[in-house]
Amino acid sequence: MSSATLKSAAKSVGSALVLALLLVPSSYADPSSKDRKVHEMLALMRMEETTNRLEQEQEAHLRATAEQELAGAKLDPDQGKSFEELQRKLIHLLRETTNWKAMEPKFVKLYSDAYSEEEIDAILLFYRSPAGQAMLAKAADLTEKSIAISQRSMAAVAPKIQEAIDQFIRDTL
Repeated sequence: MSSATLKSAAKSVGSALVLALLLVPSSYADPSSKDRKVHEMLALMRMEETTNRLEQEQEAHLRATAEQELAGAKLDPDQGKSFEELQRKLIHLLRETTNWKAMEPKFVKLYSDAYSEEEIDAILLFYRSPAGQAMLAKAADLTEKSIAISQRSMAAVAPKIQEAIDQFIRDTL
């Protein structure tokens, strides 16, 4: 083989190697790079704020449920103190398991598993855009309103569901 042919073959192999390295699937991408991007995505989505708000709502619901369970009960002072201590323990347990520091790694894994790095890049590009920022700013409000619509629909159909169940029991059992 001549020197020129050998050089040409080496260039071809070199070009193919460079091309192959450029086309390596992103599954071999640096996982810490993907995680950083997911952290940015979660920050743009205001997930910490959302998690904190949900935690506060869960606390309020927990308190209301506990008080509802004891509605009408006459607690003596010791029982009242015990009940307050129970509420403090339950709130502590709730905060311990649902705070952002505990939830963030779970969200990072969730989003990392759901999206490829290329998809995350595209999502970040959109979220950084004016339209993406508008969507993110309105998302929480739209979600709350969507939930309210669903709850009203369920409340409207609940009596019909109960009637169908009652009718089934009367006719069948």
